[in-house]
Amino acid sequence: MTRVAQGHVQVHFTTAWTLPLQPFFSIDYPRHNGSTSFTKRYVIVAPYSLQTTSVVELYIYSYNGSNWIRDDTDFWLTVYAS
Repeated sequence: MTRVAQGHVQVHFTTAWTLPLQPFFSIDYPRHNGSTSFTKRYVIVAPYSLQTTSVVELYIYSYNGSNWIRDDTDFWLTVYAS
């Protein structure tokens, strides 16, 4: 994985996939033993036009109360391909 900039990462695969490639991703929120107190809300975007057989690009945004800004956070990624 390469951190290109804040909130922008590239996940590189050692073996190329065949297209179509479908990434599924989610924020890895901290566990709070049943509590739902999160300090930030996040969204991850993976533009299909930027996906290749060996790289998935992810853009991560958090909401600061008035704007969505690029931000870093933990996430997990699962990829399905032919």
